[in-house]
Amino acid sequence: MIPARLERRLLSSPAHRCHMIEKAVTSPADAVVQDLENAEPLEEKITAWANVIRALTELEFEGRLREVRMNGLNPPFTYRDLIEVMAAAGGRLDLLMRPKANVDRDVQFGKTLQVEAAHGSTQATGVEVQIETAARVLNVREIAAASPRLKALLSGPGESVAARQTHRRTRCLRR
Repeated sequence: MIPARLERRLLSSPAHRCHMIEKAVTSPADAVVQDLENAEPLEEKITAWANVIRALTELEFEGRLREVRMNGLNPPFTYRDLIEVMAAAGGRLDLLMRPKANVDRDVQFGKTLQVEAAHGSTQATGVEVQIETAARVLNVREIAAASPRLKALLSGPGESVAARQTHRRTRCLRR
């Protein structure tokens, strides 16, 4: 069970970039997220899984939370993100970050697979859920009550902006 703690600095690194994970683990961040979702090119998925497993089993996180951001439920890699990582390093993972949660069953996905029990772990991995669109905000109560594993609800600003089809404009100032 993860003790309650403040995550002031969260550093995310693309899982296919081993050197970036190693750098993140030595940073002053409170939590290190290895990103398997949008940051991963399709041709790098196998490398990314291997890097995440290596980092969780071989690197010293020195008190930092160890998180993995997996794919949403629609891409074909969601199942493999969960199975590959949990089978090899589930006991060393603190949190799974679930992007694109629409309803309660999206949060319960891992429990349905009973992945920890299948791989000999007695500890349930915590879950953080990203609420990324206005439509998903309407289901926030249902999502929040979906699982005792749920440790946090996060705002996903990138998807939120894309869903509204808006973007921030930057104005360059000339001197």
